[in-house]
Amino acid sequence: MKALYYLRIIFISYEFLFLIFCGAIYMAFGDYLGRYFLKSPINEDALKWAMLFPISICGWTLKDGVGVIIS
Repeated sequence: MKALYYLRIIFISYEFLFLIFCGAIYMAFGDYLGRYFLKSPINEDALKWAMLFPISICGWTLKDGVGVIIS
């Protein structure tokens, strides 16, 4: 029963809809994005922050999610 609850949370959420939406945009406009956005220069500091942000969010989610999984 607990597995069904987790599956429902994963597949019926705003995050899942956002992933589906981003995947659809990438599939539809992948060539355009690769052609024009890769030509623009990226600030080194912005790139460092952009790499660290998802890692920190993942760590925070795993740390706080342990209480939900264990209980």
